[in-house]
Amino acid sequence: MPSRYASRIRHLLDRLAEDPDTQDADLKRLPSNRGFRLLTDDHRVIFDRDDERYLIEILRISTRPDIYH
Repeated sequence: MPSRYASRIRHLLDRLAEDPDTQDADLKRLPSNRGFRLLTDDHRVIFDRDDERYLIEILRISTRPDIYH
């Protein structure tokens, strides 16, 4: 992954860690409560979160065509 994408993803994940409901990120809950999708440039981040334990678990980071395979 090019460093500019990695840097942007890291920034968004840091913001997400500070505020799970941040408006800085394009977040969407996935169907059947299977986690969340974070959009950034050409990449997608699939993650789950546990608000009670203040935990964000990154499940997958990939480009759009490959993320759901």
